[in-house]
Amino acid sequence: QDLEARDDKVCSLTQELEETSRRLSDASGQLVELEGKFARQATKLSEALDDLLACSRHAQDLEADLRLKDAQMSDLETEKTVQDVRVRDLETEKTVQAARVNDMETKKAVQDARVSDLEAEKAAQDTRVSDLEAKIAAQDARVSDLEAEKAAQDARVSELEAEKAVQDARVNDLETEQAAQDARVND
Repeated sequence: QDLEARDDKVCSLTQELEETSRRLSDASGQLVELEGKFARQATKLSEALDDLLACSRHAQDLEADLRLKDAQMSDLETEKTVQDVRVRDLETEKTVQAARVNDMETKKAVQDARVSDLEAEKAAQDTRVSDLEAKIAAQDARVSDLEAEKAAQDARVSELEAEKAVQDARVNDLETEQAAQDARVND
């Protein structure tokens, strides 16, 4: 805005200079007075040019500052891009880790199911072992009963054999007696 004001001022001064030149041409009799005015206008023009140069230098400083800010903004945008890439990488790593955790949880669930199956199978085997042990105990009791029954039968056989031996002895005695009687009868 200052620069535009300076430009307007320069344009205004230029118009005044042109008007002064026309007056100089038209009023040659007033040359001395016009020269004084011209000198004043020239001083003003020099001051305006000095202001214009100062504005130009200020504009250059502003442009340099703007270029510096643009460079800083570009650096910030580059840093932001790098950070965005890092964030995406972290999100990707997080997704991978979450997938790994899910896999581990799935594997653990499968292993827990296997453990439950093994425990159930062990319980069934324990039940079968208990049933077999009960059957073995029953068979052992049956064997003991059979052995006791066999011992009783053996004792009965021994008694029968002893009784038969007594009867055989009696038969022998009777046969001997019969033979003696037969001998007496013959006599």
